[in-house]
Amino acid sequence: MYSVEQEAYISFLQQKEQDLLEKQCGCKYSEVKAACKRVKTAVKYICTRFGKIKYRFTYIKDEVGRLFSPLLEYLGIEKYQHMSQDLKNRLKDKASKMTYADAAEDIGNSFGFLITRQGLWRINQETQKTGFSKPDKSHSILLADGTKVRSNKGGHHEPRVALAPAGRDGLTKEI
Repeated sequence: MYSVEQEAYISFLQQKEQDLLEKQCGCKYSEVKAACKRVKTAVKYICTRFGKIKYRFTYIKDEVGRLFSPLLEYLGIEKYQHMSQDLKNRLKDKASKMTYADAAEDIGNSFGFLITRQGLWRINQETQKTGFSKPDKSHSILLADGTKVRSNKGGHHEPRVALAPAGRDGLTKEI
């Protein structure tokens, strides 16, 4: 049983899918040859901010021979995925503010679908891999460590810095 928000979202998906299919393939029973052709429908579960939704997606084949669903492309859901990058970013944001176990429980309460802490960790790692580029090696590498040294007089902070000049691998200088 779906909530009112989920029913409204499914209705939106149905209207949007019809618009996208007509735009790319023309009318369903038209005698005019189109560049693409409707091939199949497949039932797929997708995770949205309204919860987990079961929907029958229509797939088309374009003139190149690529098989895809225009609605899934519109939503930003890639092949073999069940949620958009926008939702993954929201989940990552929740995971950055608390532990993975607490975030998984909060996501279950907020979005209405279950996700494990390991699944949340995987989403976080996946977005980190795609989100960062390789660092530019034309600059010096600076590593710093601040250690508190305890003593009878109250202690002090002892910063240690390791500096590697640009272009020299393996040589570090301690200051």
